[in-house]
Amino acid sequence: MKKTFLGLITIFFISIGCTAKGINKMEFKHLFQSTCISRYQMDLPSDSYYTVARYKDSLVKVVISDPSLKKAKKIGFYDGIERKKDWANRIEKKRSERFNEPKYFNKLFSDDLSILSYFIRFHPGKPGDGYIFKTFGLKNFLNMAVEIDAKTVEFDYSDQRYREKYAEHLERYKQRANQMAYQPWPHNQLGICLNNQLLLNTEKALDDEYFQITYTNGKETKFTFEFIAFPKQHWQSLDKKMGYSAGLVSLFASEHLTVGGRAGRLFVSPGRYDDSILEYKWVASDAKAGSTRLPYMRISGSVNVADFPELVAVGITNEDLLVILLRSMRVRENGMLGTQ
Repeated sequence: MKKTFLGLITIFFISIGCTAKGINKMEFKHLFQSTCISRYQMDLPSDSYYTVARYKDSLVKVVISDPSLKKAKKIGFYDGIERKKDWANRIEKKRSERFNEPKYFNKLFSDDLSILSYFIRFHPGKPGDGYIFKTFGLKNFLNMAVEIDAKTVEFDYSDQRYREKYAEHLERYKQRANQMAYQPWPHNQLGICLNNQLLLNTEKALDDEYFQITYTNGKETKFTFEFIAFPKQHWQSLDKKMGYSAGLVSLFASEHLTVGGRAGRLFVSPGRYDDSILEYKWVASDAKAGSTRLPYMRISGSVNVADFPELVAVGITNEDLLVILLRSMRVRENGMLGTQ
């Protein structure tokens, strides 16, 4: 039997704000922080950090972890005066483990964007004979550098223009990679926030953009955000994703809820192993194939108000806390410029 989500009967609004239960705006301001998430901004617990962020489109891909996590291995970041050398050594080590004798197409070390690009012939003399090109990039900033790689591309062996075509692809990649900027939040710049410091400062969104990031407070409150733009011709893939979400209606307590200006449905259930935790999944119901303004959008994770004793003291529940945080999400200034 479908449960009723009583916590959504009253909707709460914050700008690290006050709820109907009387949270004082200034008294609890220290519990939350404004966070830039893709083209949106949202108030998250102030002790939140991201574990991993992933971005990719037809030209570039980025995978990074929070560099402030001292105990974890840094993913995608390099620092120190030897950072370009460290990066090149890692690429070469990774390459040597998979391929014996690749041919380097491009080696570029600069103060801005460094590139290592090589290609390999695969299946020589057999069906599928061709070339595979792999390109790795390092975007350098004042005190750090960030990996931003190119999409792997393949060409048939019979294609006499494969070098020329790849050179063109490489130029498009360079233009896209050079749009990564160090831009601490808050700001009003165009593009996609990869975290609160890095921005893919693009004037026009690509129709296959994918972005995912997970924030946690290291306890039991976690938010995973996922945005997937589906090209118009891939509408069936979007329908499949949306169909899965529709199937959840019969399994979990749910309620219609608008988040960040997007219509959607919120699904909730007690924690799998601890019913003091509230697990949730919110999915936008207005996603459209061919739209970069209305991509597939999902937010999922868990909340436990026990992580915030001050809120427990004033009677805030898990349901209240979840809606408070989701309701704080909004399109950031200029975030949607360049979308359609």
